[in-house]
Amino acid sequence: MQYNFEFIGGKNNSYVIVTKSDVVYEIKFKPSSYLSNLNFLDNNLIFEFVIEVLYKPENIALTLDKFLAPTINIIFIDFYDSKNNGITVYICDSSDGKQWVRKRKFDQWFEAFKDSSFVKFDDVLIDKEENEFPISFILKNDNPSFIQIYKDFYKKCETK
Repeated sequence: MQYNFEFIGGKNNSYVIVTKSDVVYEIKFKPSSYLSNLNFLDNNLIFEFVIEVLYKPENIALTLDKFLAPTINIIFIDFYDSKNNGITVYICDSSDGKQWVRKRKFDQWFEAFKDSSFVKFDDVLIDKEENEFPISFILKNDNPSFIQIYKDFYKKCETK
């Protein structure tokens, strides 16, 4: 089972989900030219994946929702239908110190719904203050640049 969703589009390639608890999520695939320092990626094909709560009723806690993950999976497939050569970057928000919880949840979702068409590479970005940001790159395994992206990604990881 999954929720219905609506593709809104716009500059962030947005989708909207309304849950059975009336929580409203916006799922974004934001063009991310700011990642241009990763020289092995084509800036026009890089999208940051964002899950944002737009509205939450006051009396509702954000708990495990078994229909959210399959809905996000279908949204990923829908997005890649139009951006087959795209690369999605997921950077776990660390503003509340829960970046590793977010990474674990995202990894669980990816493993539960992955099929042979998607591949995920993981790394950790560290800023000047030594804050860690788990990051994932997701792309289709038939991306024409797959081999170069794979080699460059792991070469970058080895040079840290």
